[in-house]
Formats: sequence, C-alpha cells, structure tokens
Amino acid sequence: GERARKRRRGGGGRRFPAPRGAVLAAAGALAPGGGAARARGQLAGGLVWLAVGEAAYGALYLACLGRPAPLQWPAPPEARGVRLAPEEAFLLAHELGCLEVVDEKGGDFPMGPAQLWAALRTSDPRFPIVYTAFRHFLAKGWFVRSGLSYGVDYVLYRGHPETVHAEYAVSVQSLPPEGPAAAGVAAAATTIDEGSRGGSTFADWVQVQALVRLCGQVGKQVVVFHSRVSTRDDGEGGEDGGERAKGRNGESGGVAGAIGDAWAVPTCLERVEVREVLVGRWAPESGKAPEAPR
Repeated sequence: GERARKRRRGGGGRRFPAPRGAVLAAAGALAPGGGAARARGQLAGGLVWLAVGEAAYGALYLACLGRPAPLQWPAPPEARGVRLAPEEAFLLAHELGCLEVVDEKGGDFPMGPAQLWAALRTSDPRFPIVYTAFRHFLAKGWFVRSGLSYGVDYVLYRGHPETVHAEYAVSVQSLPPEGPAAAGVAAAATTIDEGSRGGSTFADWVQVQALVRLCGQVGKQVVVFHSRVSTRDDGEGGEDGGERAKGRNGESGGVAGAIGDAWAVPTCLERVEVREVLVGRWAPESGKAPEAPR
C-alpha cells in the first residue's frame, strides 16, 4: 500500500534531515550571506510569493516549507516559484531573519515584524493562534503541514512527508481570556473565532466526534491545541517565560496592549500559554469486563 511505498522511497539514496535542522538549512539557503542578503517575497492575497534559485527551492522542500507556485513577476529563467503560508512567511522573516516581505501595494520597503504581523492578521484573524501552534510543534521536532484535507489546521509528521504518514491531526482552539481584564478583551477575542479558516471553537460534541472518526479512519490521532496570551503581571506564563512585552510605543503589551487586543503585536508570543489535549473515541466494548470461563 501507500505506507509501504513511502517506506521504500525513504530508504533510497536521499537522506532527509530532522525538522529543526531542515528549517535552519532553508534559512541559510535563503540568506547565504548570514542575513546580509535576504530573500525577498511579496505579500498578496494573504500569502507570500517568492522567486528562488534551485538550491533554496530544494532546501524549502526538505524543510516542508512552502508550495510550488507560478512566478508572479519577471524572474531569471532558472528561478522557481514558491508560495508561503502566512505562518511560514512570518517564521522565516521574523524568527529566522532570512526573508524580507514587501506589500504588493506598499512599494519596495520591507515590512517590519509588527507591520507584517498586522497585515497577516488582516488577511486571516486566526493567524496569531495558528502561528502559535505552528511554531510550538516545529520547536518540538515535528514537520508541520496544512491539515485542510482532514478538516483540521495542521497534521504532524515524525519524518519527512515523502517517507512517512502524519501521526497527528491538530485542531487549534482559542482559550477565553483570563483575569480581571478578560471582559475588556472579549470583543477582540471574538474576532479571532471568526477567521477564514473556520471558527476556533467546536460547535458541539457531534463535531468533535465526527472529527475523531474521520481522522481515525486515516490513521491519525486528534490533538486539540489551546493557546492564549497570559494577562499576569508577574512575568510568568508563556512558552519560555520572560518579561512583560511592550508595544511599539513602549506601553505595556498586555491584554489591552496599544489597541485593546491581546494579540495586537508579535511580542505577545513571549507570554503565550499553550495546552495540548489528545482526543480519542471510547469504544464501549473495550471497557467490558471479560466473560467468565464456562
């Protein structure tokens, strides 16, 4: 079957690097001068479009970043077109510093982290919480790909998708705000739940059951990923802890932030709290006591 074919294909001459090493190699291929000469992409339609050379194209493929795409502007004959998802583009531009992104309407000046963050949020209000999941699982050593075909946000691969099947299907859900400032951000949090990728809360348990059955039929376990920005002032919370974030004008980047929104600026990533829940289907037959021997 397909699983056996993938094992045979992976056992050939090509060796696939681990996710973290593959991403770093892709960053090096996009900015071979150590970041001095970064690749440049254009933001259009909520996606970032690139024209890259053969080496960068291959490195992005090994890192499971981007998809082949037609070239969107005149480029050298040997150039290859790549389309980056919003989270992939922000990872390469902000976290790794190997990509510059310009707006199709904004001229030739690359966008800074806050400007790019705001532009990607405008295209998809759920961008902040799905990006949190993307970087979280990537840091834990998984290849992370779109799970649109399975009705989820992401699917996770232990190895390169050319050699193995995905083991987990991830549905990203936002947690309600916490603390005394929760009421002040209720409206802002609601906007995240109405993004273009679908609502970020399950409608009912029937929806959960349908998702679990679907993913079970294709050999995947369902993981529900929750995230929110911590509102505590004691410097705790977040994936890595750290100080309370500041906005662009120096004001506190807490729940209210500069515009009354916990996800307003990318520094909120320093205070993100996450939770993973593995969801399974209970089979009544497996819980029955064994019959007494006759």
